[in-house]
Amino acid sequence: MKKMRKIFAVLLTLAMVLAMSMTAFADGNAPSDADTATITVTGIEDGATVKAYRIVEPQYNGNGLYGYKVVAPYSIADTTNFVPTFAEITTIAKQVSGKAIDLTGNETNGYSATVGAGEYIVIIESTNYTYNPVVVSAAYANANNKATLANGTISATGSWTLKDGKAAAKSSKVEINKTVSQPDAAVGDKVDYTITGTIPSYGAQFENPVYKITDTITNAKYASDITVTIGGKAAVADTDYSITGGTASEKGFEITFTNVGKYYDKSESDRAVVVTYKAEILASAISTDPATNTAKLTYSNKPNETKDATEKKTYTYTFELDDEFTKVDENGDALDNCTFTLTNTVTKKVYTCTTEKDKNGKAKIHFEGLDAGTYELVETVAKEGYSINNTKYTVEIIPSYKDDGRLDNTTIKINGVANTNVEVQNTKLSSLPSTGGIGTTIFTIAGCLIMVTAAGLFFASRKKANK
Repeated sequence: MKKMRKIFAVLLTLAMVLAMSMTAFADGNAPSDADTATITVTGIEDGATVKAYRIVEPQYNGNGLYGYKVVAPYSIADTTNFVPTFAEITTIAKQVSGKAIDLTGNETNGYSATVGAGEYIVIIESTNYTYNPVVVSAAYANANNKATLANGTISATGSWTLKDGKAAAKSSKVEINKTVSQPDAAVGDKVDYTITGTIPSYGAQFENPVYKITDTITNAKYASDITVTIGGKAAVADTDYSITGGTASEKGFEITFTNVGKYYDKSESDRAVVVTYKAEILASAISTDPATNTAKLTYSNKPNETKDATEKKTYTYTFELDDEFTKVDENGDALDNCTFTLTNTVTKKVYTCTTEKDKNGKAKIHFEGLDAGTYELVETVAKEGYSINNTKYTVEIIPSYKDDGRLDNTTIKINGVANTNVEVQNTKLSSLPSTGGIGTTIFTIAGCLIMVTAAGLFFASRKKANK
């Protein structure tokens, strides 16, 4: 009897445990695939695209959570702690597939999403920054208590531990800038161009990341060797970078930087890239079609993708005198075959033109390929049969530019007066004031006769005196 009581007590205890378990399961206290938490990544700029992919998922049965497994087709060797290596993260980042979970938010509050339990790789895409892949988890602290499914938060500006070291998103601003030493120049001038950029902090999660600068040029030609520096030090061709193009006969060049992942732990100044060269302005460059130079950056923005950054353009303009001066005679008729020189008062560069009658019957004093600045215009050769006009004209070419470097407006002043037209007049030599034409000839002949007569009388008187 006593033995039966013990058996009954054991059975009663077991029944109570089962009842409690059933109640717990009914109340949903056991972990299940219905459990959710929030994952958040902070330190990301506004406007970024942030997507998460589950790479480790929980395994449930009727009693709750009994383990985790790696989601196919990914691979993580450490199936005890599920901590990937750099190489594994690199491979996984290239393999991301399936339904992406969008993280939404902003720079201030971070980007978040509600997810089930597991480990997630977060891929961040941005217009102006690059980010290494981020790993964040929503994990149970106690497998027997649903309430302990914890939210996961990580900072893109911080770090986390991988199997073989510390990892960080290390967001890097990616942009390219292009400047030209002068917005205007004369044809034949050689101007300086500078391209600047910064190599992103590519971690080991990026395999052979791309960082490439492409340059194209119009209405100019390359006129010097292209120099490249990284971190203020001369970069070595075929070691730090490779280059194609960039000769006078070519309209562009491409610089591909090699082994850029080695700059991961370097400061921004150590990752700074500067490319410089000179280009000669061609006669085809005019105010409506300037010498244009475009620099474009191609870079890895994800472990398996590249994108182009915003292009940067520079503009260099030349100017002309066309409608400002016309050549006429005393009757206002067009006068061709007159030569003028135009001298830059600063550079002393001299330009020459000879007037020709155009299809409209005008004889313009035309110069092109001019730099902005102050000039002196004078007539140097008059048309045969005409007097030269010795008037000197001061010409000022004054451009203004938009914020993006494009020409906004050009003002041309002549002797301080803007936007005017000047007629430069020549007079026929035959119409110059004179002492009487034929009368001048008569007076000349008479003078000569008087001198001859006087000489004859002089010698005759000396002869008489000698007698």
